[in-house]
Amino acid sequence: MSVNAFASYTNVFLYGWLLLSLGTMTKSQFHSQKIAFFMLLMVLLSGPVEQIYKTTWSEALYLPLCVSATYCWIQFLSGKNSQRNFLISVILLALVLLTRHVGIALLAAMLFSLFYHTGRQLKEKLLCATGLVAATIPYVFWLLRTQALSGFLTGPRTPVSNPDIMLQINRFGNTIAHWIFPHFYFNASGLLLSGIMLTCLLAFFIYAHDRIPRQPGHENQAQAYPFRLISFLIVYTVAHSFLVLSSAYRFNLDPVNDRLLAPVFWSLALIAFFAIDLFWKHAQNRLRKTYLNGMRLVAAGYFLFWLTGSNAINDVLLRVLFLFHP
Repeated sequence: MSVNAFASYTNVFLYGWLLLSLGTMTKSQFHSQKIAFFMLLMVLLSGPVEQIYKTTWSEALYLPLCVSATYCWIQFLSGKNSQRNFLISVILLALVLLTRHVGIALLAAMLFSLFYHTGRQLKEKLLCATGLVAATIPYVFWLLRTQALSGFLTGPRTPVSNPDIMLQINRFGNTIAHWIFPHFYFNASGLLLSGIMLTCLLAFFIYAHDRIPRQPGHENQAQAYPFRLISFLIVYTVAHSFLVLSSAYRFNLDPVNDRLLAPVFWSLALIAFFAIDLFWKHAQNRLRKTYLNGMRLVAAGYFLFWLTGSNAINDVLLRVLFLFHP
């Protein structure tokens, strides 16, 4: 088997792993097969994720590891098979850190949720935190090895001669906005869009954080909203974005783009589905059926609009048209 064929089969396996773990977590947390289906469809047809699995970038491994670690960690916080899920989470966290340096964002989200999203006693929290810190030991050894070989902890880095944080924030906002509206380029509006996204994430975090059951195993089954997961994902998304922006600001490496932000596509999509599901359940009790049907039409129209953007199904259609072009 050639190296290219092996890489292709590996990417297919990793893509399948990502979809399986993401679908399992979504169905488990939202208690809805419809939301799980549309979540998988969004990821399967998304341009940023598709681009990752067309190459041999490290994000192809990072994504399924990160999603699996998140699922096991949320299960642990909820008191389900605590010891097993905690052990698996620690192992997956160690692998995430070895895959990409930005895996520190996942560690930060885990530590935050451990201390603020559970009602466990402080002694138990400190013990669990020790386990999470222990997961960084292989990563620390790898950093020391890199330091010994190159003189830099994370490898050779060329500082940016004229750093411009506003430029990076603008690129960040434009990248996220282009995921939502694939036919538009917003250019200088990235800063405003970044501010709007941060405000929305903060509002969702406050809403979800105040409704998290503090005692594991005592979730109110009458409320199926995954408050603990959403709060965790918001912390992860903000931490990941901050690390990407900091790296792009300080070092002359890849600019903020689809590749660097692809690891937050799935988390932002889940947060969006949470907001839509929450709004819909409230709207069903307050709006007339005519308005609800109108909202369904708007959602269907947007989805068709999104499908015509830069994603997998659009690429396939373009290839077919090119194939039969005279």
